[in-house]
Amino acid sequence: MSVKVVRRISYPFVGYLFLILAFALLGLFVVALAYRSGWAAPAGVALIGSLVAAAVGFRAGAVKLAQSRKVGDPRDNVSIFSEPLSQEQVDQYHVNYRGCQRRAQSAVGTARIAAQPTEAAGGCVPSELSA
Repeated sequence: MSVKVVRRISYPFVGYLFLILAFALLGLFVVALAYRSGWAAPAGVALIGSLVAAAVGFRAGAVKLAQSRKVGDPRDNVSIFSEPLSQEQVDQYHVNYRGCQRRAQSAVGTARIAAQPTEAAGGCVPSELSA
């Protein structure tokens, strides 16, 4: 059960946790230097390790985001904190909450020349507006 919980935690979230830890270690490092304590060296090493771990977490999230934005990939992701959705999940959303079937487009960025989208053109026309 704990494996499923670990998979839900995103890399950028872990990166932010390490960044918060780095700020705490920076304070400890400054205090240790001010008191000329022997804890300055371990605090400095831990600070550098925490900053490296934060950078690795953010880079891993950025790589995952870049992979989801490849041309022709139906997943659209605008945040490094959210997981990319598959086309099936997007279609299921449209069926459940928009009340229409949505066809997958063959290429990302294709423009429609129709004045109003219709279901035949692949778009969804809402039956009523929600406010």
